[in-house]
Amino acid sequence: MSINNKQEINQQSIKPFDSKNSNPLFNPSPNGTHFLIELFGCDSKQLNDLAFIKSTLIASLDKTGIDILDLSEYQFQPHGVSVVLLLSASHMSIHTWPEHKYCTIDIFTCTEQATSEIITSSILTAFTNTKHKMTTINRGYLQ
Repeated sequence: MSINNKQEINQQSIKPFDSKNSNPLFNPSPNGTHFLIELFGCDSKQLNDLAFIKSTLIASLDKTGIDILDLSEYQFQPHGVSVVLLLSASHMSIHTWPEHKYCTIDIFTCTEQATSEIITSSILTAFTNTKHKMTTINRGYLQ
C-alpha cells in the first residue's frame, strides 16, 4: 500500500489540468526526448533534503512553460527520497541513495530540444556531484 503525503507541496507550483487554460504542448505528436541521468559523488545532505530536491526540480521548469500537473513524494527512513512530477509535457522523477552519494533522475519531455536542455542543465548545476552519466533516448514515431 502506498501513502501519498502532499501536505507540504507548494500548491502554487501545481496547476490542475485545464485544457482551456493550460499551456499547449510544444510538440503534441508522440515524440520526445528521454533523459536518464545518474549522479555520483553527490552531497549526502542534498540527497536527503526533500525540500531542496522538490525546489530544484520545480525551479528547473521555471523558464520552460511546462506546467506541473501533480507531484508525489516520499522520504524514506533512515534516508533517501523519491519525487515524481507529472508534467504537461510528460514526467520527471528522482530517486536518491544518500548513503551511496548517488541518485537517478528520469526526465521525459515532449518539447523542443532547447527546452529539455534548460531542464537538464539546471538540475546538473544544482546537485553537487563528482561525475554524471546521461543517456539520451529519442522516442516516438519520427526518430
